[in-house]
Amino acid sequence: MLFCRLTVPICALGLLVGCAEPSAGLNWYAVTEAHLQQGHLRTDRAVDEGLPLVETTIANFERIAFDVEADPFSTGTDQSVGTSRILRRWERPVVYHVVELDRSETSFKRSVAEYMDRIRELTGHPITLGKPTRDRTPDDPSSNLLIVYGPDELFRFLSDIGNLIEGDETRQGSSLRDGLSKKIGAWRTAPSPCAGTLWHVENERKEFNVGEILAAFVFVRSEIPELLRDVCVEEEIAQLMGLMNDHPKARPSIFNDDQEFALLTDYDGMLLRILYDDRLSPGMGPEEAMPIVRRIAEELASGS
Repeated sequence: MLFCRLTVPICALGLLVGCAEPSAGLNWYAVTEAHLQQGHLRTDRAVDEGLPLVETTIANFERIAFDVEADPFSTGTDQSVGTSRILRRWERPVVYHVVELDRSETSFKRSVAEYMDRIRELTGHPITLGKPTRDRTPDDPSSNLLIVYGPDELFRFLSDIGNLIEGDETRQGSSLRDGLSKKIGAWRTAPSPCAGTLWHVENERKEFNVGEILAAFVFVRSEIPELLRDVCVEEEIAQLMGLMNDHPKARPSIFNDDQEFALLTDYDGMLLRILYDDRLSPGMGPEEAMPIVRRIAEELASGS
């Protein structure tokens, strides 16, 4: 879902929609109950029928890691067309920060922290909680994953992206702010309780690797039920780790728009472990990466 091609070799991918049905202003509790009545939003991570065969895992990984969802918002054209089929993942440590109207310790912040611990264990990638700007010392790293949780009024405020991104007055910074501001404005009335977007390196650049994810944002409406909130956190962050696509054949998985599963499954965890295996690198295309993916999947299946 490429929503802007910048003049610099860093590219922003469009908002990833966590749930594609309800529109803003609907009764989110009724929406959640309707899913539950259909047997959707399962919270079991380990599925009784076992994990798919290795060949299925290999095919699912290619579908989810190399392709990108179509932009669900009205940006004029299908901007997923032309997006490079490369691996995207974080190389630098992820430093996340939760933006919430309530600055105290909350159940949302606790659930995010627990989930980030799980992602760190699965991927082996360094993930830490960052400090707000006002509390940072010169030695503290800036946050590169921002998780915003609040009511519609907060997102109206954030549509002026200068309130969210500080300091970068370059053309690149201006492009990022303008693009994200438009997306927040579109998402506020869109059929989704949450969304996420990321920036990755599209072309060769001296200080970065192609395919390297540099920054990401997650937006979650606070008026949704707790279960739907958990769905949003788990799917959006998993996708912003680099598994960017959904596919109807991915099962048992949250990378599937049928909403059968609410939480990251053990199978999803396997896909994340594959993506962050040291034998793979951001920027790899399918021809180079998939033989390696096959070896990793076979090792995981055999328990080696």
